[in-house]
Amino acid sequence: MAKETILKVLYGDKEEHPELGRYIKKKGGFCPFCGSDELERDVLRFVYKNPTRDTACKTCGREWVDEYRLANFFWYSRIKKDDD
Repeated sequence: MAKETILKVLYGDKEEHPELGRYIKKKGGFCPFCGSDELERDVLRFVYKNPTRDTACKTCGREWVDEYRLANFFWYSRIKKDDD
């Protein structure tokens, strides 16, 4: 079944899960289906372009995949100490 078909079956005419905005804003941490914070997360996988993590809700049993994307970078410079 194509992704578009699955989304249409799950969410009607909407292109995304109705809780997606809140889920991203709160950086996950809750089940987007029942609201529980009792989650079980697998290790990060680096299979494709973006890392993913299988996530499951311990309360309602729903499962989904979180996708991670680069949002920023930090730079630093090493300070070379004099050998005095």
